[in-house]
Amino acid sequence: MVKLLSKSSLIFLFFSFFCYAGSISISYRGLDNVHLNFSDRESTDSTIVLTVEPGGEALYSKKLPPGGGTIEENFHHTGLSKGTYTYKLYADSELRATAEVTIDGTIGGTLLFDETINDAAIVAGNVIVPAGRSLTVNGNLTALSGFNLIDCYGVVSFSEGISINGIGVYLYNNPVSIKNVKGLSGLDWLRLYSGASGSSIENCEGFDLIVGNNTSASVKRSLVGINIDGDNASISVMDSTVSLVFFQEDLSKTNIDLKDSTILLCEEIDNAKNFNASNCLWRYPLDVIGGKPVFENCEFVYQVTFRGRDEAMLTNCVFGDMVQFNDWGAGTNPKWSDSSSMQPTFSGCSFVGRIGPVFPYMNPSGKVNLGSNNYFGDKNPDFEWFSLNAGFPLEPQAGWFLHRGVPVNKNHFELSNWVNSGTQMKNQKTLPSIW
Repeated sequence: MVKLLSKSSLIFLFFSFFCYAGSISISYRGLDNVHLNFSDRESTDSTIVLTVEPGGEALYSKKLPPGGGTIEENFHHTGLSKGTYTYKLYADSELRATAEVTIDGTIGGTLLFDETINDAAIVAGNVIVPAGRSLTVNGNLTALSGFNLIDCYGVVSFSEGISINGIGVYLYNNPVSIKNVKGLSGLDWLRLYSGASGSSIENCEGFDLIVGNNTSASVKRSLVGINIDGDNASISVMDSTVSLVFFQEDLSKTNIDLKDSTILLCEEIDNAKNFNASNCLWRYPLDVIGGKPVFENCEFVYQVTFRGRDEAMLTNCVFGDMVQFNDWGAGTNPKWSDSSSMQPTFSGCSFVGRIGPVFPYMNPSGKVNLGSNNYFGDKNPDFEWFSLNAGFPLEPQAGWFLHRGVPVNKNHFELSNWVNSGTQMKNQKTLPSIW
């Protein structure tokens, strides 16, 4: 007996026999090459061919086995000059898919192969470096407009002497060592995640370094911004000019080591317990909020404010402006109005601004000990100013001829011994020698 096939079975066989699907995807466009992916599914022993126009050259050819099959391939088309290229995918003589790309000096996309950029390039879209791939940059990079990103899960390297303009680089899995790279736009940055811990930059300028959770980095001989954006971050800065921005308020789990550097910006140090600065010039007003930061041989051009009590240690530092104590912004730290012995310590320091240590418009619960070996701008501090002028000395000591000792309020500070000479500001002109 012959069993007849149902109508639905015939329809299924019809579609099974003729089922196919083809696609071409341009994954990455480079200066002289293209990374592309193509795939096809056929139900016969077709020959799959990838061609490129102009020219019609066959870049790939494979014959499927009897009954057909599926192919999916990545292809690296290299040695290209500027122009438009059209890729066509055939099964025998049947066109299955097309894709077009223009090589025009711009780059962008996801790498399927290792990539080297040897000339200046315009980044027209984000560049993604997957794990297992590498990107080597030997030429200047400029964003087409605004900024573009390099998302690197693999490895990236930058040659010395190049510039980036409107480029943000995210490093996830591998550290990088960058030397002599310059950011031009003010929108350039290097963002480090924990897998990129141990990265370093040297002789660089013009971009921001962003350090995330559980990530360490070092900076040497550079002019850059440094942003700390996570707990357990660690940054070492040496012989550099930097701005410091802390995205989180609590620095108790952050390690910061600054040496022989100029700090252009650092608004506050909040609850820092592993913060060390030595031989640094601070060119921005600084607020210290709690914690126990350590400063040695530092020079402060503008005011330093201790917001609430802390255990800061300041040794051989020079203060070119007021050193202010107040309770505003102290957070959960003990306040000066609270009964507590917690206070910063000063040793071998010079107070040489027109205003020295002061509690503006408030009285502490007890006197703050200013130590015994500090210099207050002259052979003696000025203890008379507050007895003659109630309140905060907003102006220099009017009428005090040839006297530059800073005012010290003995109702607020414990001070019985001092030194009659000390270090002056190196960053600005000192007063005439007649003083």
